[in-house]
Amino acid sequence: CAYVLWDGKVVPFTSTLKQKVTDAGEAMALSAMRVLGFAYRDLRPQDATEVEDDVECQLIFVGLSGMIDPPRREVREAIATCRRAGIKTVMITGDHQLTAEAIAGQLGIMPRGGLSISGQQL
Repeated sequence: CAYVLWDGKVVPFTSTLKQKVTDAGEAMALSAMRVLGFAYRDLRPQDATEVEDDVECQLIFVGLSGMIDPPRREVREAIATCRRAGIKTVMITGDHQLTAEAIAGQLGIMPRGGLSISGQQL
């Protein structure tokens, strides 16, 4: 994204504004939310391009949306049962690392200050 819709106006997406968006996204992830970002680009017929990747540049960022996908009710008890049986429980997910950490904390898989690694690190 090269621009952002800010206070109803399209303005350059500066590093300061990008940091504000990143901070807001991370705050949602820390609350166990999956975060989606939305952007668009005005294209007119005369702007047609033959290369699809060229369309996905100079976008205008419009916002973030956070959604909760809570674990099923029985998951916490299943994890506790495994722990009592001496089974070490790990969680592997495609979620953002901060989202995964928040969910793992809620389920009792990861204690505060516990270790998580990203797929890239793995």
